[in-house]
Amino acid sequence: LSCMAPKGSPRQLESMPADAETGTLLNKDAITLMGLRVTPVTGNVHFVFVFKIKDHGDPTAMTKEVENPEGLWKGVFRGVEGTGKAPPEVKKGITQLNFNAAVWKEFTDILSSKHCGFECQKRESIDGDEVLLTVTLSDPQALAELADFEGFRAKLKPDAYKGAHVECPTDYA
Repeated sequence: LSCMAPKGSPRQLESMPADAETGTLLNKDAITLMGLRVTPVTGNVHFVFVFKIKDHGDPTAMTKEVENPEGLWKGVFRGVEGTGKAPPEVKKGITQLNFNAAVWKEFTDILSSKHCGFECQKRESIDGDEVLLTVTLSDPQALAELADFEGFRAKLKPDAYKGAHVECPTDYA
């Protein structure tokens, strides 16, 4: 899975769980907040998805068998354009942690494919019980195409922003 590192260099995004990726915050990779190591999420992140890897309330929760994994998989993935096919390990007996890891892999494969072109980064939650998948679409042409497809193209009049002393965020058309 090819994704972008915080400074733009290509790298492989490993399967979950994994160590937190780091950005910069006050020229530091991380800060300590109330005794916890915090790594910042950098850049313009459009989406953040949360994948559970531990349950502090029930240490055995992630090793328990998933009920109806095939049905649950079909509820997550709709099979649009041939995506979301369940891997062989998604069957009776799969643990919650392994199911979450399979969902992570399929999800990131879809998002970073040539059809979607999102940049993905992973982070560990503050308490280490979740892996966060941050998703960004930074290609201007892809953003414009997606906006056109979804009908979100807003054409704003620059004069409307003069009173607010704010630069118009789009071109006038």
